[in-house]
Amino acid sequence: MTMNGARVPARDPFRGIDRSVYPDLVTQDGLVTAIRTIALLEDIDAGRVDVQYPAEFAGYTSAAMDSARGRILVDIATSVRLFMTAVSDTQIEVATGATDDLPEVVRMAAAWNAGASYDELVERFVFLRISDLAKVLASPDPIGAQWAYLLDSSYFEDDRELLEASHQQPDLRARFPDMSHRELRLSKEFRGTDGVIRIASTRDGTYIVSSDDAGSTTRFASLPEAVSAAAEALRSHLHRHATDDRPPLP
Repeated sequence: MTMNGARVPARDPFRGIDRSVYPDLVTQDGLVTAIRTIALLEDIDAGRVDVQYPAEFAGYTSAAMDSARGRILVDIATSVRLFMTAVSDTQIEVATGATDDLPEVVRMAAAWNAGASYDELVERFVFLRISDLAKVLASPDPIGAQWAYLLDSSYFEDDRELLEASHQQPDLRARFPDMSHRELRLSKEFRGTDGVIRIASTRDGTYIVSSDDAGSTTRFASLPEAVSAAAEALRSHLHRHATDDRPPLP
């Protein structure tokens, strides 16, 4: 079966999509092929261009561009011409954005693969926005930058008291903080698993302190008590590890 000169499967891979705003995808059998064609015509390295997932029509309305630096996912909107893009490295989602200009998406992928910095990417590709976490991890002081982000963000307004009290404690301030579902997770580094301390606020106004290392969980009536206990749990962990790391006596 053909449509507008292009071969398409018997079932419509663009079902639910306004085909009139994607004439290039219709004539080129989908997004994956269109991206490959642009990269070939402009002689740029967009990485390995393929489907995001194995499915019959996966390459028609979505695509993935993989390289040693990470993965770029591209999806299309249904009723307007828009290419929604997400850029990830090996750990996190680095950037997101949307544009109606598919060649710009491909050029952005090539710049990313070539090692362009975050500043270079957003300066050249104005549709792109670098994630807050990516900025934090690129900072010379990721721990300090993450604390600053959490303390300044209106998103964590309900957790402000817990964050401020924990940040005022020097031992806890030296750990990488992560806030999720009213729980503050403190680790040596981003996604670190060694010596993790958690302080969670509960609906009844109490606080739960837990130590992954010690396997302990304790509830406290007040925030100062919880912060003090968390700091003590951290010091105990550091002391145990300092003792374990000492060389054996001769």
